[in-house]
Amino acid sequence: MGAVTWDPSAETLLPLLSPTQPEELQTAALNALDQLDRGALADELLTRWNTLSPRLRQTTAAILIKRPARAQALLDSIQAGKIHAAELPPSQVAALRQSFDKSIKALAAKLFTIPAGKREDVIKRFTPALDLQGNIKHGHEIYLAKCATCHRKASEGSALGPDFETVKNAGKEKLLTNILDPNREVAPNYTAYVIETDEGDSQVGIIAAESAASVTLRMASGIETVLPRKSIKTMRSTGLSMMPEGLEQDMKPQDLADLMEFIMR
Repeated sequence: MGAVTWDPSAETLLPLLSPTQPEELQTAALNALDQLDRGALADELLTRWNTLSPRLRQTTAAILIKRPARAQALLDSIQAGKIHAAELPPSQVAALRQSFDKSIKALAAKLFTIPAGKREDVIKRFTPALDLQGNIKHGHEIYLAKCATCHRKASEGSALGPDFETVKNAGKEKLLTNILDPNREVAPNYTAYVIETDEGDSQVGIIAAESAASVTLRMASGIETVLPRKSIKTMRSTGLSMMPEGLEQDMKPQDLADLMEFIMR
């Protein structure tokens, strides 16, 4: 790998991305490196990917997704088998699939395939889950793996999508439909927006707050970024949920029954 081609202070920050350092310090270093990057950051982060904790990988992926060149490097690593596609949470997969960059969008669609078939057919296939006895312990494991980056349940998870304490009030049948067909009914405050800045950053999230001077975008794992309005080149609603279709991949009706049992408890 060649020499770092950004601000010299990056050479001080890079060693902080080490398992020997506290997670909070590594997160701060990642955010600082994001601001200092002049083109070398993607390679540096991808080289260290296997040493990062799951939470730090989510932060790293969010940084990589921001710019087309970084996103391309991330997708290339996934395509080469160096990073498993399953390591990215659904909301970040959705961000890649909704990219402004056509080549990024096309490659993401190829790498993160959604099972063929209409959502109605998928719902019909999983409807037997409504009559199965769920296992709360296994449902909790599925929640942590597939849902916690975007949904809160009691003291766990992040508030990107609706809180499960409110979702469960609608009943299991409605919950099953919302999980399997997330774009059927999307509340305005949970609609995904794509924002492109003058610097070439492209970010996807929900609008957490707005003022005359800025827009606050909330992404997976509770990550928020404040974007000055004067730096925003384009901002558009996708009309879609941050939760992509296809969450049922690698799941059976019993798995969905377990997840719903955990959510409804």
